[in-house]
Amino acid sequence: MRLEKGLLLVPLLGALGCSAPEGCLGGDDGHCKPKSACEELLFQCGDDTLDVAWVNSDTAPLEGHHALFADGDLVLTNSRVRAVFDALDAPHLLAPSGGSLIDLVPAAGGADGLNLVYQAVGILPDDAVRYVSVEIDDQRPNGISLVYRGVLDIRPEFSVVTRYELRACEPGLRVRTEFHHGGRDPLTLFPADAFFWGDRGLLPFTPGQDLGFSHPDVELATLGDSFVNTRFMTAAAPGTNDAALALVRCDASLLSGFHSDTISAVGAERRIVMPGDSAAFERFIGVAAGPGHQAAIDVAAAVREQLWGEASITVSGSVADELGRPAGGDADRVSVLIRDAEAGVAPSGVGAVVASATPAADGSFAVRVPHGRRYEALVSVFGKTLGPTPVDPATLSTGTIVVPAWASVTASVTGPGNQPLVAEVVLVPADADTADEHAGSHFGQQREPQCAPYLGPPHGAAPACNRVLIDDGGSATFSVPAGDYIALATHGPFFSLAERRITLGPGDNVPLDFRLDPLDLVPAGALSADLHVHGGASFDSSLPDRDRTLSFLASDVAVIVATDHDVVSDYADAIRTLGVEDRVRVVAGVETTGHILFYRPPGSDVPKVIGHYNYWPLARDALAPRRGAPNDERLEPGALFERLRSLSTGTGVAQMNHPYADDTFGRDQGYLEAVDYDPRRNVPPSPNGTPEGELSRKTRGGTSNLDFDVQEVMNGGSVRRFHHYRAAWFSFLNQGIVRAGTANSDSHTLAIEALGYPRNLVLGQGPLSDFDQERFDDAIRNGQSFGTNGPVLEVCVRMGDGPCEPPSLTPRRAPYDAILHFEVAAAPWIPVDEARVYLNGVLTETFSAVTVPADPLGTTGTSRLVGEARLYDMAADVDGDYFVVVEAGMALPLTGDLDGDGLVDTTDNDGNGRVDSADGAGRFVEPGRVPREDPRFFVQSVAPGVLPLAFSNPFFIDRDGDGFRGPRQR
Repeated sequence: MRLEKGLLLVPLLGALGCSAPEGCLGGDDGHCKPKSACEELLFQCGDDTLDVAWVNSDTAPLEGHHALFADGDLVLTNSRVRAVFDALDAPHLLAPSGGSLIDLVPAAGGADGLNLVYQAVGILPDDAVRYVSVEIDDQRPNGISLVYRGVLDIRPEFSVVTRYELRACEPGLRVRTEFHHGGRDPLTLFPADAFFWGDRGLLPFTPGQDLGFSHPDVELATLGDSFVNTRFMTAAAPGTNDAALALVRCDASLLSGFHSDTISAVGAERRIVMPGDSAAFERFIGVAAGPGHQAAIDVAAAVREQLWGEASITVSGSVADELGRPAGGDADRVSVLIRDAEAGVAPSGVGAVVASATPAADGSFAVRVPHGRRYEALVSVFGKTLGPTPVDPATLSTGTIVVPAWASVTASVTGPGNQPLVAEVVLVPADADTADEHAGSHFGQQREPQCAPYLGPPHGAAPACNRVLIDDGGSATFSVPAGDYIALATHGPFFSLAERRITLGPGDNVPLDFRLDPLDLVPAGALSADLHVHGGASFDSSLPDRDRTLSFLASDVAVIVATDHDVVSDYADAIRTLGVEDRVRVVAGVETTGHILFYRPPGSDVPKVIGHYNYWPLARDALAPRRGAPNDERLEPGALFERLRSLSTGTGVAQMNHPYADDTFGRDQGYLEAVDYDPRRNVPPSPNGTPEGELSRKTRGGTSNLDFDVQEVMNGGSVRRFHHYRAAWFSFLNQGIVRAGTANSDSHTLAIEALGYPRNLVLGQGPLSDFDQERFDDAIRNGQSFGTNGPVLEVCVRMGDGPCEPPSLTPRRAPYDAILHFEVAAAPWIPVDEARVYLNGVLTETFSAVTVPADPLGTTGTSRLVGEARLYDMAADVDGDYFVVVEAGMALPLTGDLDGDGLVDTTDNDGNGRVDSADGAGRFVEPGRVPREDPRFFVQSVAPGVLPLAFSNPFFIDRDGDGFRGPRQR
């Protein structure tokens, strides 16, 4: 075994090195070790395989997008389990050090869906455990243990020692953590494992009254109200075959903790620990094959039966539709929930749930539940919960549960030359009643908006929510609840749209054939690019690489910057397997995502993080921690930029993402939100104790928190957030802080954030076959692009007899006769109302003589508006230099700033022509579902929430030739 910094690799033999029988409860002397956990457990089999190894290039790969094992990590293996622990100097996500469980799969094969399990005693940063050493305790054939030693982060007086033990035949890890309080003041202790789900991944299930997939809302200010006690916890990902996890406490019969889509923190009861006192927490972390929770529930039941004498029985049954067809083999479509029929059902309608199962292909299911109660089953089919069906006490069976029969659709899409076309097919209920009838989610849990119809989890593989990918074969077959629908086929905003109305009866098999045509919209030499895209490697996505790659093609985006959270991705394997190297270019990048709260800007009562930044290009290294992404914790933006640029494979681009995005679990996603930046105020030359002064802070190397290259002006479909991000952009430009604006989807799924809505059209690039990374990045940094979620906006300034020059960040002199020229085009199905000209961020002129296509589903009428304006006339009342930005699309809603922070809060939600006030109606309602007759119907169906909009990068006019000075610089 090789020696690395911070590692003690001498095997512990017997009691050698133990300072006292109590293990480390008297404090960590560097030699003690916790006793073996869960001593009453016994699993037997005929295979005594047991191994421990360091990860290296010869390590067998793990399946799954969340498998992040890297060189220097440790792997424990037996015949049933592979468990990976990250290297001490290579932490992930919320953990302040390595030594955390990052991958856990069945040894026989199964995709890893786990992000992270780490130890903590509360929710504050200094409540997490920081490990400083690890010892391998090899006692084969009895077992192998990893003993991690550490302290509470920034509380070195509080020692923590955790023993992970794997024995032959066991379906999981025995774990014991011992805490010793060596400080001087009492401390409230919550010994726990924190499972970081990260949203849109593994979904926790807890048996108990009104629990299951439903949990109390988690608010950090009132966290105590969210604690529940439960017999065990399992976790699995709807819509995937990822391995399922189980957690059972060994030193007491109930786990205590809270659960959310982001994190579950579960362990022993909260208690006050006095100086010199100690505490311990024992548990068993199991793993089983997916799909669904049932195999993990069986593991939990087996553990509890041995530890607590909790006898179990197996409830079985089957699910079939009204036509006698098995309903199973598809976790997306059918799931079963078992609940205690004797416990009663609360007003919530959940009841005392005890188990969840996914029927096999023949419709059968079987899952273990506690002995001695009567049970009933609920079935979720296409997101609708049906039942209950009683379990026969004599046979312990539900019999065959009959559910409504579904229809089958085979959709095919062709393009130019009648060749198969990679596309998306979207199903929309034909009317509001049908939408209400078919809206659904997985057992009513609200981790994502309801889908209508629900064809699969909205964050999973296709079919996802109400849409399906059509691959290179040109067709896809999928199941749909019977009903009336409008079916739409799309290949992005620069192609025509096709529509079919269908009525699907039970058992119907309906073919749908669509033809889509390209539209002459994209300027010559421009490349369509989405600079902010996530896939399954992100902690908050479950989208497989194959489907993510197909979505690039289906949305007709030529250049993708892969920006998974804290992981470098490039989709190379999927691109090669699909054979589409000539049709899309993926640039490897990262979205840096701070998790450890450390930053206290002026006026903040709580620690924060610095929001999210994208950076590209980077090199993906399959065996490096985070695949080559840097550790980005506890860094202000300037220091982060320095670290990223040192790793770049080119000049590089640093992008400030969604500057005013809301926080998630107390972690700010936008830097300007974190510092509470007021866009009406200037950034001072140096820090002055104000929020704005935080942007002036510099590293010792001179890199400022303002030294990003570009800023997102559009992110996703939110109209309210567009107003916020544009306000920040205009604020910077007015101060002479010149940055290009970008437009990106931030897509994590197929269905919730539509890829390429919005996107950038990057000018002066040529065909994709001639793609040049440096030329592309130069154009992005220099503002030679425009952002759009549909309309195509070509803008230029004509100086006398010279050429009409597109936007760039290079200031220019404008003669008296300089003309601003713009042209607006759009696919017929994308509505356009007007073009708007902003001078120094103020709306100066609106052009509304727009041509409306006769047929939104046709291919003609794409040219909507051509306009010109003389710069001298527009800027007649402006002293000094100025900048011009052009927008085009639908009219923006009225807006109001209720709290006086320079950011809009509300709009005219009731349609009375006045901005809503703060008397109860003061909120911003985003665009939603509209009827077929509304011009927004098609774009809202294809890209939910999107209001058609395009914007140019600025033209900077330097009147006196001494360089551009923003209006607020003077």
